[in-house]
Amino acid sequence: MEAIKKVCESFENKHRKALIVMSTGTAKTRTAISLLDVVLGKGWVQNILFLADRTELVKQAKKNFVKLLPDVSCCNLLDSKDSPEDSRIIFSTYQAMINAIDSMKNKYRKELIQEFLDAINELNEESFIVKLKRSMLINIVILIIGLVFQV
Repeated sequence: MEAIKKVCESFENKHRKALIVMSTGTAKTRTAISLLDVVLGKGWVQNILFLADRTELVKQAKKNFVKLLPDVSCCNLLDSKDSPEDSRIIFSTYQAMINAIDSMKNKYRKELIQEFLDAINELNEESFIVKLKRSMLINIVILIIGLVFQV
């Protein structure tokens, strides 16, 4: 509980990163769930990306989040039946997220090029500038919480 209070104080003071170090078997996932419940409840974030280094940890984390936060939609990127577009919490391994980002970069690049060409074809400078600016604006609020184990 003390760790969650300290992280919240840090975020209230406009810090965007926090690190909690806990020993093995000390309920790191439970702490993460409680902390993210508070962060969501305060409206500090809209979506959460939960990363782990192993597939089994991703599965376990999602299972526990679904059980303890049943009203929050969750998606395991490693599971093809889950939909990330409809989820507030996305679970993934680091490697799967890197692959997803690379895939999105390629898709976004193609969409941006197409939008650029469409705007030129319109021959309307004002709408071209508006469309190009809209394509390039991506607003992301990031709070980074690291929860690691201590040996």
